[in-house]
Amino acid sequence: MQEIIDEVIKIEEKAKKIIDEAYEKAAALKRETENDINEKIKQAKDASVKEIRDRIEEARKKADSEYDSAIKKVKSEKEEYMDKNREHIDNIVNNIKQFIITPEYSRE
Repeated sequence: MQEIIDEVIKIEEKAKKIIDEAYEKAAALKRETENDINEKIKQAKDASVKEIRDRIEEARKKADSEYDSAIKKVKSEKEEYMDKNREHIDNIVNNIKQFIITPEYSRE
């Protein structure tokens, strides 16, 4: 009878040891899984930040290019206007200059 009790106690201790090991393995697996998840989340965040920065840089370059094109267009249009109206502008400037240097009593 004592042998049976000893055997049952021995089996219970063995079962407890197996259960404790299973809990330890489960806890270790849970920690490992949480670490993997956290690492994947970090990688996803890093990738998102990089993507956003890349898109911002691309938008900045595009805006700079469009700005430069607009400036070139305006300068070209200004030069074209000045060339087209050079004679008229020169006449106006000469009239103003003449007005300034002509004494008031000599003006008509």
